[in-house]
Amino acid sequence: MLVRLARRERALSGPAQKKEEDHVESELLALLKQEQTKTFYSLDDLAQKIGVSPLTIYEKLTSLEAKGYVRFARVVELDAEPSANLASDIENGARSILLYLRQLKALQSKENEVTHNVYDKIGREIIGKIATSTSQFANARTKLERQLEELESKIRETEEKIQEIKVRGDIGEIIAKDAEKMIESLQQEIQALKLSRKEFRQALGIEQEPSPPRKTDNVTNPRLEQIRLELEELWARHQVGELDQKDYDARKAELDAEKRKCEEKTGLAEGIQELTDEILSSVQELETRLHLEDADKTFSEIRSLLTACRSQ
Repeated sequence: MLVRLARRERALSGPAQKKEEDHVESELLALLKQEQTKTFYSLDDLAQKIGVSPLTIYEKLTSLEAKGYVRFARVVELDAEPSANLASDIENGARSILLYLRQLKALQSKENEVTHNVYDKIGREIIGKIATSTSQFANARTKLERQLEELESKIRETEEKIQEIKVRGDIGEIIAKDAEKMIESLQQEIQALKLSRKEFRQALGIEQEPSPPRKTDNVTNPRLEQIRLELEELWARHQVGELDQKDYDARKAELDAEKRKCEEKTGLAEGIQELTDEILSSVQELETRLHLEDADKTFSEIRSLLTACRSQ
């Protein structure tokens, strides 16, 4: 029986009714068999139905898995908009702002060639487009910042869970071997969460890889460097006959795909920084020369937003 656990990010501890240990495991197994048509199971829901803590449910599932009754996979619920889409929205918003700023520069050079009404009409239309793009850019950043806050909270909660399980193992409430497995699983979660946090911060411009010294292959992502080392190790294992051609090709394809994604994310973060710098430079140049209704207000909003982004 495959049990997919949709874990809500809550603390492992909770009020639990006292039950005989042997009854909890048999009752849990009976409940799983009764509801085996379900695709996902929640630790919290199972704990509530049986009347014990989510931690006890986790322990008993581990025990049932060891006995061969079930095997389970953990699935973390994510309701938020994918961060990759938001990072793309940030870049697209910045590119739109820059495009319209360039149009304003071109319009400014035509000021003496057209009537005031024509110049003013086109200028106000472009200013309106800049204001819309600035709003979209700000909204995408706000959503990604909110996801970053949630991610930080998940990291803290997971770290506390590890501490809790360790203490419970130390005092004999959990079997030491089971505690080690649970801690190892949570540590893997933390590694993935911290990698996502780094990507979020780079997309927001909060965190950047130091420029010097930079290698000729432009490595700016720690996971990217790790993948390249894994590819080298994989090749060596294949050469000495430790891996057959089929296993080597399959694993290499996985690593190559992940490598491409890392390279895309790194390039996206660096592109946003370059766009931000050029936008601020263009705004500074236009502020002193362009005289259009609402232009000063829009320029001020752009400057405030991007300056705040750079100072984070």
